[in-house]
Amino acid sequence: PYIPLLVSMGFLLLVLGLVLSLITILRDNSWSGIHFRFSALKVRSGLTASQPGINSFGLMRSGCSSIFDGQQSNLTISNSTIILSFPESVTANGWWFQTSDHDIDVDPVQFHLEASSDRDGSSWGIVGSSTYQWTWAGRLEMNHGFFNTPTDRQEHVMFDLQLPLIWCVSKIASYLLLMGMIVNVLVCTLIKRQLQARWGVAWSYGMLSVLELVAFIAYLIQGHLALAVMTGAFTLIDFGFSAVFIHVEKYVRHYCCISGTLYIGTIIAQNYAFGKAGNLFKSSLDLFENRGLLEGFGLILLSLSAALMRYSSRRHANHIIAHDQIAYQERWN
Repeated sequence: PYIPLLVSMGFLLLVLGLVLSLITILRDNSWSGIHFRFSALKVRSGLTASQPGINSFGLMRSGCSSIFDGQQSNLTISNSTIILSFPESVTANGWWFQTSDHDIDVDPVQFHLEASSDRDGSSWGIVGSSTYQWTWAGRLEMNHGFFNTPTDRQEHVMFDLQLPLIWCVSKIASYLLLMGMIVNVLVCTLIKRQLQARWGVAWSYGMLSVLELVAFIAYLIQGHLALAVMTGAFTLIDFGFSAVFIHVEKYVRHYCCISGTLYIGTIIAQNYAFGKAGNLFKSSLDLFENRGLLEGFGLILLSLSAALMRYSSRRHANHIIAHDQIAYQERWN
């Protein structure tokens, strides 16, 4: 009687995760501000920057920079910074800069872009940097590494910070696939067709591993190494799930616990690698934004529930056997 309830709860959690993912995709990593400040930190020669080292910079939205061409703006240069100011707040999810026509040794190779929504520019937040990585939850982590600035003079360098398309597609597709799997399990359980549910789960996890394998290859091609490592790990975990369901079904509950632990461990390891471990549970929504955390906890709970129900069933069966033995002895004594 507990299986339909557990399955229904899992479905509702996936629905919430899907909704939050759609919100993340619609926001598309956009940020707003009135003032935007480019700061050069290090130049190609290895020295600390004393000047910006670029001719100018601007903003992009949805991969397009011309959308801001008609807007009034003002550039202010001071030491190693350039400030771009607008009369009103603007929204962007990318930026660009133009290399200077001076010696390449003064080109910035370590830099960041900040935004301020205060008219007096009293508070700033980093929205772009020389190097960055996407996290599994769809967040952009700035790590301020060294950028390979082009040596061509007056060349435009683009930083399109939209969510990777493959992330959006694989995120939504994986949620829909898992939700379809849960609906299939629920229906098969209600109509007493558990064998069909088994094959449905195996097929779903097999398809999920194929989807994640495609995403893994796409991330490698696009240079999103952190996402590629995460997706590669999840591909192996999900493929193992499909194989266990087909070949050694009696160990499914054990693999649920193992794979759930691996899911959570992989997410935590990535956040530790970024030095952002504290962000994992900064908000209760982090569980849903990181599908690996949500699925990991769900699998561990499912494994524990299966163990508890197995123990309860055995205890009930032993009680019936003991009762029958007593009745048998009383009958023939």
